[in-house]
Amino acid sequence: TIDSKVVVTNWWDLIPTDVARDTIPGEWQGWDGVHASLAETSLALALKPELVRTDRIVDDQPEERLPYDVFPVQSDRLPRTGVMSRTKGSSKDIGERLKNEVVNKLLWLIQKEFS
Repeated sequence: TIDSKVVVTNWWDLIPTDVARDTIPGEWQGWDGVHASLAETSLALALKPELVRTDRIVDDQPEERLPYDVFPVQSDRLPRTGVMSRTKGSSKDIGERLKNEVVNKLLWLIQKEFS
């Protein structure tokens, strides 16, 4: 027997929909296309602001959002910028709120699974 346990999650899976709706301004469209989005940019501003090039923030997204992923990734389906959804409006405050939610849920997860 192997005496180990692995738990896998994504940071966005730890944030309830109502918290996301209350935290992220504008119409909430779910976590699809989260890469380089307002949420990730805001988290980066809260965690490591010197890595965020605010002068290069753009709003971009794929021409078509599909309900599945294809591997290898087909570059013609991605925006040139790599931004998968709205980014403008990102802020350290939003990032702090998301970070606090994730940390609290990770603490809960660790307690639940490893205590």
